[in-house]
Amino acid sequence: MKKISIKILPSIITLGNLFCGFLAIAYIAENKITAAAWLIFAGMVFDVFDGKVARLTKNSSDFGMQLDSLSDMISFGVAPAFLAKVYILQTPAACPARMAWIICLLYVMCTALRLARFNVETDHDESAHLYFKGLASPGAAGVIASLVLCSEIITTIIPVFYFKIALLSVTFFLGALMVSQVRYIHFGIQFLKKRRPVTHLVGVIFFLALIAIEPQIFVLSLTSGFCLYAFLVPIQNLWKKQAIQHEAILCGEAFVEAEA
Repeated sequence: MKKISIKILPSIITLGNLFCGFLAIAYIAENKITAAAWLIFAGMVFDVFDGKVARLTKNSSDFGMQLDSLSDMISFGVAPAFLAKVYILQTPAACPARMAWIICLLYVMCTALRLARFNVETDHDESAHLYFKGLASPGAAGVIASLVLCSEIITTIIPVFYFKIALLSVTFFLGALMVSQVRYIHFGIQFLKKRRPVTHLVGVIFFLALIAIEPQIFVLSLTSGFCLYAFLVPIQNLWKKQAIQHEAILCGEAFVEAEA
């Protein structure tokens, strides 16, 4: 009986992710935007631990991988796209409904393509999960959910209309990053892979105390973290590419001058 329960434990955790995704969609349909955004993050917690538990119990399988992707499709594909669409089209709407539908549909399609590619190209070994090719769907979903959670703070600085336009643009770029060749680190596995010093625990305790005193700090930190993770790497890659091209041009000009 114990052996059976251990074998199904990773699948149970994965189904917890699916449950959070479905509940998020149900809450969005009832216009409970904030609760839905938090449920997307709850799904991420299940998503981080299901693979880890499967590898610790040596129960990684093709069945588990497929179930994980199907759950991710709901929690980090359909749910965040629906969240973005509903929020953007709330009064005052930032764009025509058709445009919001199309961009959010593209996001869902890119999520499906990204997950399918991951399943085909990745094996069960933990070393194969240390990095991602393209932005992982939980990372993309985290950007959308955190921006929605942070909307009340941000819209005190910029008008709601411009924030919604920015969110729509971000949704489009997140879809593109998911199907890109950009290499992203897997923070979940990297963080759980090694034992952490006591100073890290002390830092976490202080951070939790700060959250209890001022919850908005947590929301802002969450948003900043996800946005930096999603967009900093491609910006750095683009910067390096431009620097290499500039250096090549300078070398070419120097070679022409030397020949002359």
